[in-house]
Amino acid sequence: MKNTKIRSTICLGVLCLVGLYGFPHRANAAANGNMVQPGELIIDHPTLINLGFEWLIQGDDNRNAGVEVSYRKQGETQWKPGLPLLRLHGERIYQNQGVFDVISPNMFAGSILDLEPDTVYEARFVMSDPDGMLGQSGKTLTKIVKVRTRPEPMPAAGGKIYHVYPTDYKGVKLEPAFDGLMCAYNYYCGGGDTVTAGRPRVKPGDVITVPLDDGQPNGRDNGSHESEV
Repeated sequence: MKNTKIRSTICLGVLCLVGLYGFPHRANAAANGNMVQPGELIIDHPTLINLGFEWLIQGDDNRNAGVEVSYRKQGETQWKPGLPLLRLHGERIYQNQGVFDVISPNMFAGSILDLEPDTVYEARFVMSDPDGMLGQSGKTLTKIVKVRTRPEPMPAAGGKIYHVYPTDYKGVKLEPAFDGLMCAYNYYCGGGDTVTAGRPRVKPGDVITVPLDDGQPNGRDNGSHESEV
């Protein structure tokens, strides 16, 4: 009976040690998992008036971190607020038949919208997490990047002009003139099985025009006789 009591005391002592030393380690691990660790900030290919960004992270298991966004033209002093980046982690983007099947990584993502073409902007991102940041002192981290929006595409210099008219057009035709869009676009515009055998006549910078009226003096005429394609 005495030995049984001794073994019970030892077991209780072991349980006490687990309670004193085991649970704090688990709590620390959970706390570290809730802390965000900033990774690479990726700049997507810009469009004419929009800029896209992805900021990869690790941690933030409780998903309470955030990223505030502001921007300005290069040379300006006043920052303008943008939409905060969206928190993503594990969301599935799926479309039937295997068109899309993507799992979102642990990250923030978003865009700065309604900008001006061919303009350099400074974009500022402030990540914050009330749980703190792994590898960083404090609870916030700021990154500023410079990105230029795309210029508006322009035709290449020295392009040729091809004019397309409907078969019943009655007005004066400018040369070279063609009876259909594909006839102007390709060297060959026959129908049937050989329709796909045509090779493009047009090259970068070329312009194809079509009339905006039927060419008759009293016909459909809005004052502008041609439109570029």
